[in-house]
Amino acid sequence: MTDEHGQDEPDTDQPPRTPTLKVARQLAKELAGMATVEVDRVLGEISVGITPSNPDARAFGWTDFSDELAVEA
Repeated sequence: MTDEHGQDEPDTDQPPRTPTLKVARQLAKELAGMATVEVDRVLGEISVGITPSNPDARAFGWTDFSDELAVEA
């Protein structure tokens, strides 16, 4: 889904199933125009990637495995 600024947003038509999806949705709103927030769902896992528009800024993200959270920078 793309917001009014042309930025991709997490799928907001469904209620969040995990707290990390709620955080991703909030970040997508707060960082509109400053970063791209991508959310992928595969086999019950949620992967979130944040890519700043500023090339000097560090991208980061996480994968929520329900019983474990892996954070990457």
